[in-house]
Order: sequence, then structure tokens, then C-alpha cells
Amino acid sequence: MDASGQLDIERVVKQMTDLQKHRGPDGEGFYVHHPVAFGHRRLSIIDLSTGAQPISNEDQSVWITFNGEIYNYPVLRDELLACGHIFHTHSDTEVIVHGYEEWGTAVVNKLRGMFAFAIADLNKKKVFIARDPFGIKPLVYRTDGSFFAFASEINALKNVGGKLAKGNAEAVDIFLRYGYIPAPETIFLNVKKLLPGCFMEVSFGGEVTITRYWDFDFTPNNTKTAAEWTFELEKTIDESVAAHTISDVPYGVFLSGGIDSTIIASSLKKYLGHSSTAFCMDFAEKEYSELTYAKQASEKIGHNLVTGLIDDIVFDDLKKIIKQYGEPFGDSSCIPTWKIAELVRKHVPLVLSGDGGDELFAGYAAGYLGILSHDPWFRIKRGFWEMQFKRIASGIKQILLGKRVDPFKHYISNLANPNPGFRKMALQKHWHHLTEIPCQAILDSAERCYEQPDFLLKVQKMDVLNYMPNDILTKVDIATMAHGLETRPPLIDKEVYSIGLQIPSQLNFNYSRGKLSGKKLLKAILSRQGFDNAFVHRSKKGFTVPKRIWFQEGGSANAFIKEMISKKDHPFNSIFDPKGVLSLLTKHEAGENYANLLWYILVFAIWFEQNDTVSFNS
Repeated sequence: MDASGQLDIERVVKQMTDLQKHRGPDGEGFYVHHPVAFGHRRLSIIDLSTGAQPISNEDQSVWITFNGEIYNYPVLRDELLACGHIFHTHSDTEVIVHGYEEWGTAVVNKLRGMFAFAIADLNKKKVFIARDPFGIKPLVYRTDGSFFAFASEINALKNVGGKLAKGNAEAVDIFLRYGYIPAPETIFLNVKKLLPGCFMEVSFGGEVTITRYWDFDFTPNNTKTAAEWTFELEKTIDESVAAHTISDVPYGVFLSGGIDSTIIASSLKKYLGHSSTAFCMDFAEKEYSELTYAKQASEKIGHNLVTGLIDDIVFDDLKKIIKQYGEPFGDSSCIPTWKIAELVRKHVPLVLSGDGGDELFAGYAAGYLGILSHDPWFRIKRGFWEMQFKRIASGIKQILLGKRVDPFKHYISNLANPNPGFRKMALQKHWHHLTEIPCQAILDSAERCYEQPDFLLKVQKMDVLNYMPNDILTKVDIATMAHGLETRPPLIDKEVYSIGLQIPSQLNFNYSRGKLSGKKLLKAILSRQGFDNAFVHRSKKGFTVPKRIWFQEGGSANAFIKEMISKKDHPFNSIFDPKGVLSLLTKHEAGENYANLLWYILVFAIWFEQNDTVSFNS
């Protein structure tokens, strides 16, 4: 959108749309009505013959470009038909257009699905832009004085009409903390991410307002037994899987052999009544492989399993992956996600995933134990569980002395600025001051969590607000859409959340023998379906790659870092201190584990080499 007339918006929107061709290989469309221009790339999933975009209402006063799927669109379509709206397609996209006409911005509260869309309202002279409640679909935007631009991917916004985006130095250190840059920030100062559950209104004159339309709270309901919750949760997940299969194209399912993907694969079989195709990646390093469990699950459920193998980093692939994300993105599981997407797309254009189970049903519980040790009440309970008088006495003493530490505040304090010393070691001195600044996005998310009933629910909400959209969903969307593959997560769904938010903590978490584990009810569902204890109650492994091995002496990542350090003119050396990075690498070779930080440094170095025209003012 160009408020000043300085940009050739037709040419610019064509360039931006071309940069996202991989997201929609089945066609393109444009709408231009100064000062607004929309471009769209189509991946045909619903209404293959008449669902091309942009789409308008009857009098062409409202236009939309839409990314995603609306699963309740048939019901909304009938409701809108009864209100007198006239439809020209059978697409979910047109439902949003008429829904906006009928309900205004409140249309977002009616939608069940994953979405990011923009609506040009010519009568009100504004553009309405919205993102789904969970952040399944991305939306990034750039404001630059004379124009406002938006897209699904950052790469489309780096250079708009010859105007290069400037680097965000603070985001460099933020990336080294988490391996991602939490919304709303990006690696560029004037490029932002729209937060999940928010919408924007942008006037034709350039005024921007942002509104949060959706939030959630855990409200434990203690009136039901564990068995009743298990039955209701299984029924709701089954219904969600059925809703997520609405499609005019064939589809399959990711199946790692973990709890979440196995539940989705099992539910899909129940819904279809016959086998489907399941997909899994294997690793040459057997300690990282879950193929045995994926095979067990596929055989028991009755799906056909298709597998791929990762045996080392292919740096040409890694460079493609890093480039695709548009900014540094350090979750190394984007490599197997990329490879499995490449594999799946050879078979189907749509796949279901088990993403979201860890966040809603406390799959990260094992990591909470150390944080909870700061709470004296938990020390006392743990002492009784383990029959350890010292723990009970320690907790009582802490309470009597009035030195109780709020474990969530302690957790957030550490999360907002973890281990600055290691980052200082890696960075040039004139970047050190950035390591002392707490991450504002983390603090803002935490403010939305303090009212939750207990620590565990606070941390769960924090995971849903931060880690899930900024890491998990970003990883999956970019890696899969790079191959023109749509991924749908039935566990990240309004109806599933309506149940999950009511489940009391004690029905998600289990403590025994010094270990805290989660997802009790999901595990109970699989047990009911006949999966044995060895399958259901094994230790969580996660979808990860052997970084620790790759950075050992002789490893491929180790050699890559040393080669970069040796190049005096590499842009890497303007930000990172080669001696400090080499010291971290030497410590890692000696047995300490700095694999995550070293991986983030490697990723940033590759990204910076690809974007060496970006200027940072530290």
C-alpha cells in the first residue's frame, strides 16, 4: 500500500508475489486499486476450479487475499446465505469476504482454522489484516514512511521498491539467546511480525492500529474424573482431525512415533476407516532415531509408512533452508522438517501433524522440575512423595524465613536474558551491551500469564504464546511451504483448546521417582487404544539433530566454523570475536556442551553472508 504515490505498486507487488511463488505453485492473481495492491500465490486445496484469488464481494467494494484454511466455512456459508449474501464460488476465501461484510472485524471470532489475510475495504478506505489465534500462519509487515507492505515471508519485504530494510542489532543477540526472534520483532528494524490473535487496520492514509481479538486462560474444572476427561479429549481430537481433513486433494500424516503424532495418525484411521500414508524421517545416529516407534505405530494403526534418512549436514541444503526463513532461525530440527516436507510433497500436497500437544498438554514437564525447586511448597510436596525429610524441612525453613521465591518470576527473569556471559565471549566488544538488555517480547508475553492459577499453567501459557508460534509453527510453515506442502495441526484448534484449557494440572503432570512428566491424558488415550507401556511411557526424545556430534573435532559443523574464522574478510568477523568462538568450540571438543550456541552462531554467519548488504548499528 503506497500512501504517497512514490512506488510503482503494480511492479512492486508483482516482485513481492514472485518471491513467494513456492508457497503457491498452482497460480497467481492480482488486484490493484490505488493506493492498494494485492498479490496472491495459490496452493489449490479447496474449490480447485473457482477458488482463485484475490476475491471480492458482489459489488467489488471489498477484496481479499487469504492464506490458510477455514474448517467451519460450510456452516458459515449457510449462515451468510440465509442473510442474503450471494456466492460465486465454493471456497472458504469467499466466506471471509461476506463474513466481513456481515460482521465487520468480528468475523475473526467466527473462524475456525489457520489464517492470515488482508481485506481492502474501498468504502471505508482501509485495509483489515488478521492472523489466526495461535499463529499457525505467518504475517509480516513493513512500515517505511511512504508505504505499508505485508507478506507471508520476510524475504518479500527486505527490498521493497529498491528500499533496503535496516538491520536490528538488538535482534542479533536475541537470536543467540533462543535460536529465533520472538514476535513482533525481526532481524530488520522496520519489519515486524503481527502477533497471533491480533488484527491490524491500516487506513489508506497510512495510520495503523493493532487490536488483540483473542486470548485464553486456563480455568481448571475439577468436577470430572480423569477417565471422563480422557474420553472427552479423545472425542474432541477425533472431531478436530475430521474437520482438518476438509480438502479436494489427497493427504497424509506425519508420524514420528511420538505421543502426539501417533494420536493424530490413529484418529485419522478411525475417521477414514482405511489406511493412509504416514511419513517419518530417520537419522543415521541411532540415539536420535525414533523409526522403531514410528514403525510400531504405523503397523498397529494400519498406515503405510514412507521414510527418509538424514546422515549428516548437507551444507548446500542448509544454506537453502537458512535463506528461506528470511532471518536467522536456529531450530536445527528445521533440517529434518525440510527434508520430510520434500519427501511428502512427492506423494501428497497436504499433511496432518501432531504439533501443539507439548504446549497445551505439558509435554515439556521434565524441564520444569529445576524451576519448581525454588518453590518451598513444591519442595515440601516432593519431600513427601520421595519420603525425604530434608526436602520437607528445607521447604518449611524457607517459608518461615520469608524467603520464598516466585518460581515463575524466577523463570521469566532467566528466560528474558539467559547466560549473557557466553554470548559476550562470542561477540565483539562493541556488541556486549546488547547482552544486558532483557527481551521485551518475553516480558510482554509473561504479563499475560501471571493470572494463571498455578506455576505449571503459567509456564504452559507462556509456551503457547512464545515458543509455539515463534519456533515450532514458524519452523513448520516455512519448511513445508517452501515445497508447496500445506500442513494442518489438529491439536492447535479452538475446540481442542476449549477442552485442554479446563484440564487441571494434576491430570497433565505426573511425578514419580524424581521425574516430572506430562501429557498424562494423551498417554491414557493411547493406552486405551492398546499401545503398551514401553511405547507410551518412554522418555521424550524430540525431533532433533545430532548437533553435539557435528561440533566435535572432525565433525562437519566444527570444520565449517573453523573455516569461517580463518577468513579475515568474512562478514562474520564484524560481529563475532573469532578467538571467543574458537574458545567455545575448544570447550565443546573437550566435553562441555555448547552445541546450541555454536549452532546459532553458524546459522547467523551463513545468513549474514547471504545478506551482507544489511547494515547493523550496534
